Amino acid sequence: MRDRLDRLEKLGYLDVEAWLRWREIRNRLAHEYPDAPELRHAQLLAAIAGAADILAAYRLWAGRLP
Repeated sequence: MRDRLDRLEKLGYLDVEAWLRWREIRNRLAHEYPDAPELRHAQLLAAIAGAADILAAYRLWAGRLP
């Protein structure tokens, strides 16, 4: 998978480090912590921040694809 990500980065479609951050946020959200509301809140804030980055990446991709 890393090879594919590196190729997309070389072509200018993706920032690999950003992709890995988004993936980490997704993984943290996939786990439930019912007894840790502060942790859940922090994870949601990270997801909201990551969503803005993903939207920017999508707009870049949409502008480059035919």
